[in-house]
Amino acid sequence: MDRRAVKRGHAERWRLAAGIDLPSGRAIRAEVDTGSNVIVLDETLAAEVGVDLAARSTRTRESTDETGHKVTRYFTTLSGHISVTGATEYRITGPGVMFQKIIYDGLIGDQFLRNFATTYDLAGSRVIFAPPEARVSPGVPPGASGA
Repeated sequence: MDRRAVKRGHAERWRLAAGIDLPSGRAIRAEVDTGSNVIVLDETLAAEVGVDLAARSTRTRESTDETGHKVTRYFTTLSGHISVTGATEYRITGPGVMFQKIIYDGLIGDQFLRNFATTYDLAGSRVIFAPPEARVSPGVPPGASGA
C-alpha cells in the first residue's frame, strides 16, 4: 500500500477529524484522539451498527467523565470493519468499541491508529495514513536502519 492522505478532517484549535466508514456503510466524522486508547462512538449509532446496548453481551459501566459529568459507557465488539473513508485498505475488523453520549459522531484513538503509520499535518488539515512498515524513528531517514 502507498501512503494515502485523507483530507476529510480539519485542524481547529489543534483538533483533527477524519472520515470513518462504519460497518453499516455510513460515513461519520470522528475526532482523532491521540490521548485515547479506544474507539468511541456516540450511543445514537449503536442500533445502526447492530449493537443492542441492553444486551447481556454489552458491558455497561457508570462513571464520571474527565469533565466531572456522570456518564454511562457501553463496551462491545463490532461485527464487520471500520475504515478510513476513501481508503478502505486502512481498516480494522471486529474492533472493540465504547459507546457513550458524546458531542462527536465518534473518536478514534490508539486502538485504530496503532495499526498504521500516521502523520498529523495540522497546517494542511489532514491525517496521512500509511502501512505500518512505513513508520520511521525520529532522526532516522526513511529506508535507513534504526539500529
